[in-house]
Amino acid sequence: MHEIRDLDVAEEDRWTNILSPRSFCPPINYFRLDSYPEKVRKHLRRAFTAYWSDLPSVMNCLRTAVEAVMDEKEVKARDENNRPIPLKTRLRTFLESHQNAYDAVLLDAIRILGNEGSHSNEGNITDYRVLKAFEMAEALLGSLYDGHTPVHEYAQKVVYGDNLRKTKKSVPPS
Repeated sequence: MHEIRDLDVAEEDRWTNILSPRSFCPPINYFRLDSYPEKVRKHLRRAFTAYWSDLPSVMNCLRTAVEAVMDEKEVKARDENNRPIPLKTRLRTFLESHQNAYDAVLLDAIRILGNEGSHSNEGNITDYRVLKAFEMAEALLGSLYDGHTPVHEYAQKVVYGDNLRKTKKSVPPS
């Protein structure tokens, strides 16, 4: 029960129930998953499901989604002795051929946040950090699988193309 502290509300109406959901079935997707490989979508759906009950788990699921991306991109997961290759090393290997600074920062940020979710005190993982991690994952996957997001394309126009001072009004990219 929660008290409404408004003097204009009648005494009998001052108490109300506040519901705090712990899960949704099916889970609420924080961004579209259609164009991503099933292996990656599986980890993202787990992250979306965990959001309501276990924030550190969300971060770990996003990290495993990055691992799945590396698998999809055929980045070696095991060394010649069949030992697992750390994600940081796999990312470095991927970026040697991919060479995209935008993706590199996003990949490493999600890796670090995933590690934080796995190894830290639960209080370090907040709603804000999780929602920002979802934004980073969406931007990363858009860049890797959708050939660049509209936001990235517009940023390229700003940096490399259009002279903004000659533009009469701001028009979204087509």
